[in-house]
Amino acid sequence: MSDGAPPVKIRCIGLVKKDHEYTPRCRVLEFDGADPNLHDVILLVQDHKFYVNKKQLAIHSKFFNRMFFGGFGEAEKDEIEIKDLDASQFHNFLEVVHGVMYVDDSIVEGLIELADRFDCEHLLKKCKEHLTEIKNLSSNKLLKIAIRYDMKPLKTKILSSIKTKRELKDLIRPTTDGFDHETMNLLLEKSLGMEPGPTSFEDYEPSTIAESDPPKLRPSGLLKRETEETSPRSRILEFDGADPNLHDVVLLVQLKIVTKPKHFQQLAIHSKFFNRMFFGGFEDAEKEEIEIKDLEAPKFHNFLEVVHGVLYVDDSIVEGLIELADRFDCEHILKKCKEHLMGNNNVPTKKLLPMACRYDMKQLKEKILSNVKTVGEATELYTTDGLDQETKNFLLEKSFELGPNVAGHLILQRTHHMRYLMMHRMLAKLAE
Repeated sequence: MSDGAPPVKIRCIGLVKKDHEYTPRCRVLEFDGADPNLHDVILLVQDHKFYVNKKQLAIHSKFFNRMFFGGFGEAEKDEIEIKDLDASQFHNFLEVVHGVMYVDDSIVEGLIELADRFDCEHLLKKCKEHLTEIKNLSSNKLLKIAIRYDMKPLKTKILSSIKTKRELKDLIRPTTDGFDHETMNLLLEKSLGMEPGPTSFEDYEPSTIAESDPPKLRPSGLLKRETEETSPRSRILEFDGADPNLHDVVLLVQLKIVTKPKHFQQLAIHSKFFNRMFFGGFEDAEKEEIEIKDLEAPKFHNFLEVVHGVLYVDDSIVEGLIELADRFDCEHILKKCKEHLMGNNNVPTKKLLPMACRYDMKQLKEKILSNVKTVGEATELYTTDGLDQETKNFLLEKSFELGPNVAGHLILQRTHHMRYLMMHRMLAKLAE
């Protein structure tokens, strides 16, 4: 039976430079017009047609907002050509805008250029934040970007990291084109104050910016504990309907709390649930206001910001986000949540393990259980709600290995029937 949503096509197109080699980038969204419900304009870039939605672009870009809703002639056209633009870079831009790709080393150079050109405030901010931490760009290229986009803290960081004439030589290679007058003066002053260094650099590879202190990694045998709650996160998008051009349905969540998504096409792109609701022939498609029950408004607000590409998955929202991604059948967001939970995060283990069980993350579950090294850790996890029976059995076995007394303590928490069976099991273990 069809679920009402078109299958997602993933193909590898374009080339991405990584570690001095070129590898294909796999596309998540094709923008090929396969589903006519999800686009209302065609953008022509280098003879490539991108089928997109005006409102989603207008949310991120003042350029496109003016183009589509500013009374210009383009607003009435079905197809608009955008010149002097690389199609592959624009595809990256669209996937980031649609929330299925995050800013990373391989796309940030082209992305910040388009974010600046199309006047995308939030995307420009994301690119700048990424560039302050990037390690894979040469100092020369990074400094030029910092100058071009007025990133004074990054510029200061780069210049202050130059301690030797060798590093200075790297910084000005292969060319100083793009350096402003102020930067050239600072480099001259810096060179005059340096001790004489090596004079030959022919075989020396240009360096990148010196890394800051490496992240502190948690010892593998320790479980992550609860930390203090963070202060409420400021909102990027309000979904308050202030601009009538940018929404076409109202979703009512938690009685009087109303959130207004900018357009239901964007929800339908991410969610098979909303795709069926809006385009599956149900009566909800004709309503101007739809109530969604059993849902917390703050969690849904986070979900909407992730869907619209202005918020990325992080520790503070991942637990609620993966729940909604699963409920609303959002393949890409679910994948992003799982990647975050598998990666370097500070989510307490007592929250991680139930999520690993609930969302069938076997690799994460194995990783957590392999780090149980003490009796206390086994006891703490065993008493956590939301664990499947397989996990509980494993922890019980682990407790036998670490200390029989603790195993007995855990057994007493079971039902009478299970208590009887487990007691025999414990006695058998002790008799061995």
